[in-house]
Amino acid sequence: NRAYSRFLTVDKASARIDDGKVDEDAKFDGKYAIRTNSNLTDEEAAKAYKELWRVE
Repeated sequence: NRAYSRFLTVDKASARIDDGKVDEDAKFDGKYAIRTNSNLTDEEAAKAYKELWRVE
């Protein structure tokens, strides 16, 4: 999994976690984006998504 690498600062001797990048990314915790081609309102689309037991 390469996702963690965006939070690292690497030099020849060490790797450090960049707390600034972690904090910046944390702003999006708990948020999600939905794109649909239906005529649902934003609220209806969000509710329908939350009711899914499995995302395809």
